[in-house]
Amino acid sequence: MSSRYENLQANVLRILEPAKLGDRTSKIWDLSLFGLVVLNLIAVALESVPALQKNYGSWFYNFEIFLLLFLQSSTLLGYGQPLQTRS
Repeated sequence: MSSRYENLQANVLRILEPAKLGDRTSKIWDLSLFGLVVLNLIAVALESVPALQKNYGSWFYNFEIFLLLFLQSSTLLGYGQPLQTRS
């Protein structure tokens, strides 16, 4: 079990670290996180428009909560690794 867990842990850590040259999975992850942050900024800006807030306020709120939980979980996955496995 330990070996399987360590392999999974190493793969998660590799994906969550900044992409190295040739690491397509990490690059996709980095771009996805960047895209989500940009979408969040756009949603916050649009939410400040009263007409949009009135019509789409619950959508904006749910989107922000989803992103908060998603980004927090990715942070916990990245920093939840034992220190000796980080480089």
